Amino acid sequence: MPLSRLGVVVPTFMAGLSLQDTITSVRIAEAKSDTKVHIVVVDNHPKKLDVLFSKEADHYISLPGNPGFGAACNAGISYFFQSTDLDFIFLLNPDATVDPDFFANLALYFESMSSKITWPIMPLISFDFTVLRIKLESIFKSKDELITIIDLENDFMIFDQRGSGLDSDHIGPKKITRDDCLVLRQDRQLPPEIYFKRNGSALLETFPLGDQFLVNDQIVQNAGSFIDSPFSAGDRNMGWLTSAASHYLTGPRQAWCGAAVLLPRDYIQSIGGFDESFFLYYEDTEFALRGLKSGIFPELVSTLRVNHKHSKITGQFPILRQREIWKSRVIFTNRTNGLLVAIGYILFKILRFTLILVLRKTTTKHFLKFFLPEILFSVIGLFKSLKIRHRHLHLEI
Repeated sequence: MPLSRLGVVVPTFMAGLSLQDTITSVRIAEAKSDTKVHIVVVDNHPKKLDVLFSKEADHYISLPGNPGFGAACNAGISYFFQSTDLDFIFLLNPDATVDPDFFANLALYFESMSSKITWPIMPLISFDFTVLRIKLESIFKSKDELITIIDLENDFMIFDQRGSGLDSDHIGPKKITRDDCLVLRQDRQLPPEIYFKRNGSALLETFPLGDQFLVNDQIVQNAGSFIDSPFSAGDRNMGWLTSAASHYLTGPRQAWCGAAVLLPRDYIQSIGGFDESFFLYYEDTEFALRGLKSGIFPELVSTLRVNHKHSKITGQFPILRQREIWKSRVIFTNRTNGLLVAIGYILFKILRFTLILVLRKTTTKHFLKFFLPEILFSVIGLFKSLKIRHRHLHLEI
């Protein structure tokens, strides 16, 4: 089935130039494909701070306050469903950019499907920075050879053949095989050569590092979420190398990431929109969980690539960000497992933190500064989830 048209919703809040980069990346990818893209920016700031950075968008929506990420996405989805007949909506964070071949690869995925797509499609999301990977085959003489890298300044990270990071966060000798990946740490300058010993050798050898032995690589931020308990969810394969991991990551997952996801109209109409009880965090996981309970599994497609400046916007407000996580975790618990489980979770947290204080494993100052606020905002989250009941049911579609 072809993909001729697509709606893109970009919720924003003081994103500035990052938003402009996001829109530009979409336009570049659109120009390299046969898909017509319609971009809607939904600004959560009442003063319209991002309107100047939305010039290349097709439509701009300014919300009267800041109701949160989910509410902004709902507003963009409602716009498309009320004014167009588009079957697919792509949600994209204002601090994320799509690969130039994104829409062309998406069209190829659609063409490969023999049936109508009714499930969310997730791209392979990576952190928006590159690392230098060393071509180890240039050093190794045989596949079975073992080499010890003499890492004097902790310049290198080591990944196994699947792209998963190994425990190598120390200065000194590090043993690697030909199937491993050796990556220069992002914050290190390139050393002129590598010092190493071959297996069973007492001699120290050197290997010069030139451009012909180096290749750019990226690190996975989210390759599909999973729900690990009634209280939280996580990012699968976070910290893996995209080059090594992408070839087998395609497939069904438990949940999708709201930073970048393609949602079919049928999926939204049957599941509902975002639950606006959440201000930030867990709203995408709760949304995906409703789909999962209906038997709809999202699929990760590793040929679709998105670079994400992780927490570029929310990271500007670290205290508020942490408070929203505490609140959202309890809202998620109440929504998915009921009030008694949510109350039990808070009581367990109170007991645990109190024991830590009584057993003198923390100071009173630390308890008051970190543990007590977590308890208080967890309780606030509980009351908020009781006050606002599943507002996603009122999404106008």
